[in-house]
Amino acid sequence: MTSKWVPRKKQFNCIGRMFSVSPTQVELFHLLLLLLHVKGATSFDSLKTVNGIVQPTFTAACLELGLIEDDHEWAKAMEEATMWMMPRRLRQLFTRILIHCQPIHPEELWDKFKDVLSEEFARMNNSVLSHQMAYAEINNLLNYEGKSLSDFPSMDQTVTTHVLTENDNELSQTEFEDIATLLPKGKTVHKTFSLPVPMFSDSSSNITAQSKEGLLLMETKVFIWDEALMTPRYALEIVNRTLQNIMNNDVPFGGKIMILGGDFRQLLPIKINGTRAETLNLSIKYSAL
Repeated sequence: MTSKWVPRKKQFNCIGRMFSVSPTQVELFHLLLLLLHVKGATSFDSLKTVNGIVQPTFTAACLELGLIEDDHEWAKAMEEATMWMMPRRLRQLFTRILIHCQPIHPEELWDKFKDVLSEEFARMNNSVLSHQMAYAEINNLLNYEGKSLSDFPSMDQTVTTHVLTENDNELSQTEFEDIATLLPKGKTVHKTFSLPVPMFSDSSSNITAQSKEGLLLMETKVFIWDEALMTPRYALEIVNRTLQNIMNNDVPFGGKIMILGGDFRQLLPIKINGTRAETLNLSIKYSAL
């Protein structure tokens, strides 16, 4: 109550220094921005006043002053990803946005995309439970990176514990038994899995012939790739190189049968800010395969 803000006296020979603040400390970080840019403030409320209106938070004041951008680009990134990413990949993208992009209102991003983030859980659960399961997995992904929901205080801190296994977003046992009835006697069907590789022209998979995944690929006769046209041709070429390496031959896809589903008249891969030629070149139709 007795402290006040005063201009520094010119005759003082001193150098001001401010402690660095991590963007994950949202309000402190935006307080720092205001201190660096707002001149003549007389109080903390004065710092938060923009055009005569006291903003509710330092973050809101920074937004009004144009010192920071809103979450539009992160929402746009999620919207584009929903066109071709499976829910598990979307949850990984959402986690990366939380950790590396410091969205201003992460809770609003979750509210907007929670349905698509939990889509596969909703096949066998109600919406509330499927949202809880997706939220729990996002928390697990954050923990794996040394983070937690507590680093994002505006988000709901309640995490309902569920048993999440690597097969939670795959077909149920009953569904696989139904599929198995369509197969010739003695044949088996494998569950869905992904090849964890970056999507660049020179990317390669780290799956080896001796690994668990490699042995599974070696035994598999037929691959069914749904909506293949939505993925870059690099993905198809990576799979080709992976199977050739595992089967130790140079036959396309290592001699496996590859069934690609999709419609060239409906969808193409997404190339952000790409020209028509660049987008077409990304299509599997332009692959040498």
